[in-house]
Amino acid sequence: MTSNQGAYQKARRLKAEQVRDPGERRTPEIAREYEGRKAAEQRAERALMLVQERRFPVARQIGRLLLEHRDGPRPGQLVDVLARRGR
Repeated sequence: MTSNQGAYQKARRLKAEQVRDPGERRTPEIAREYEGRKAAEQRAERALMLVQERRFPVARQIGRLLLEHRDGPRPGQLVDVLARRGR
């Protein structure tokens, strides 16, 4: 390589070789598209995790309320019953 730009382009083509679909050309644009898709997937995953983190305390509280107001044995008692049945 005689220039920094040439080295950069070669590195981009090599990255494209790793991520391209069969039949796609080995161009820097392919690598750029892949990185854009990957970044979009990561943003969507982070957004989903944030939504789930906000819901978790509510779901935990609902679970506790359901356990407190149900008839029958409590979770600790269920463990004892299952242990006795296993003997």
